[in-house]
This record gives sequence, C-alpha cells and structure tokens, in this order.
Amino acid sequence: MSVYRANGSWVADEMMGYTYLTEFQRARFDEWFTTASDDDRAECVVCWNWGLGGGVETLQSIVERPDCDVTTALTIFWSSEAVSHLAKYPNEEEAIAAGQGDMYKLHASIIRRYKKNGYAHSGLELDPSQLGASLSEVESLAQHGDLAAAPAMALPITGRPRVCTTQFEMYGVPLFIDRLESSK
Repeated sequence: MSVYRANGSWVADEMMGYTYLTEFQRARFDEWFTTASDDDRAECVVCWNWGLGGGVETLQSIVERPDCDVTTALTIFWSSEAVSHLAKYPNEEEAIAAGQGDMYKLHASIIRRYKKNGYAHSGLELDPSQLGASLSEVESLAQHGDLAAAPAMALPITGRPRVCTTQFEMYGVPLFIDRLESSK
C-alpha cells in the first residue's frame, strides 16, 4: 500500500502507530478541500497535525490556493510557531541545511502574500493571540528584510465565528476520509 509522507515521498509504513494518508485518501482530501466551506477549511487547519495526514506540503498547497482565506492562512502561520522558527532559521539556506526548508517556504509564502493583500477575507473571525501571536513577536522579525511580518498579522480579525459542517478526526483530516478504504 502506498501512503503519503510529510516529505512528499510515498511509503508503506507507520509512524508512532498512526498511518499517513494513503494516496487514495489524499486524493479524496484534495477533492473535499476544493468544495469545503471557508468555515470547514479554517477548522481543518485548526485541527491539523503537523507530522501526519499530509504534513507541510498539504498546508503549502492550501495557502497557495487563490481562494485561501486570510483567517486560514494566519491560523497556519501562528499554529506553526512561525516566529520562533524564522528566528532560528533566518534564511532559506540555513532552514534547508537543518531539514526545515519546507517550513521556511510555508512561512515565507504566507508573509509575502499577506503583505501584498493577497488573501481574501471570508468574514470569519480570528484572534491570533489565542494561537500565541503577539505584536512583540512580529516586531522581532523586523530584521528579516522581505520576510519581516506585518504587525497586522498579530491583530484580531473581526467577523463571525466558524460554523463547521464536517467532523474532523484529531489530526485535521475529515472523519469520512480517515475511514475510507485505502485499498481503492
């Protein structure tokens, strides 16, 4: 059986007793995400497990989607402890050398697109402080040149609360996908 590993390879094994998404499950996840509501997309990334279920590559594909909402992108940014990661790896070369190039790319793409006002706002609320965000953290990235995060990234976004219609298992994968037969 082929399964999707966070580094992009297809393998047949388990990690810490949890199976990665199979190729079939990953395809169903991608189909679901295309038609999911903004509410369910945001909830998906709130529940996301960083090492399982598709890893950083799936999140990268989410933040690169033209219809990615600002609350979803910032939830990914703050949930991934982006500020401490960028402080530890201030440039792409250092991140790649440490095996963290995919995380650096994720954070960099969110910051760059945010600064270009490239994310739409679906009307969902977000309080980044609930995810560990603070203005002082954002200001600590001032020396990062084009990756200096905008202070507004740490400010609350007014809107309505999420109303989810999909049940998620504990790793951010919709429950119906987690239960799909992987032999298909």
